[in-house]
Amino acid sequence: MKHRNVLIMVVGIIISIISFSAFAQDVHSVHAEKALYLRDGDTGQWYNTVKGTCTMNWSDQTRNGFFHAVAYPQAGTLLTYEFELVAISNSNDSYIEGFWDITKNGVLVCEGCVGKAYGIDAPIDQYFKLYVGDDSQNNDNTWHFSAYVTDRLDY
Repeated sequence: MKHRNVLIMVVGIIISIISFSAFAQDVHSVHAEKALYLRDGDTGQWYNTVKGTCTMNWSDQTRNGFFHAVAYPQAGTLLTYEFELVAISNSNDSYIEGFWDITKNGVLVCEGCVGKAYGIDAPIDQYFKLYVGDDSQNNDNTWHFSAYVTDRLDY
């Protein structure tokens, strides 16, 4: 009888461990210090000479995450753009869908706008993209930021 109780307890512990690990979510942290492109959704202007940084952290299949990018297009312009994730609607290891705030020179120009960062599973020296706004019908109000991954940690 005593061996049976021990066996039941061991089986219960094993099932608990397996169940818990099935719910564990992968966590990602990506840093980019080499901006690639920027598009101003208000003016439609593309910038291909951009300085900027981006940091993002998220857990797969959850609404837990952070994304913040700052971009400075072309030398000689006094423009500063910031892209900030305010809510996640869906995510996995390669993309984050959600709502974004965008500021231009500190002025909020896109509040709670729908967007998607994808290619964020890229290895170091490869790039990812962020599109915010409605580009389903080639509208001119789509914002874009892309950059090369310079560091990442996945666990």
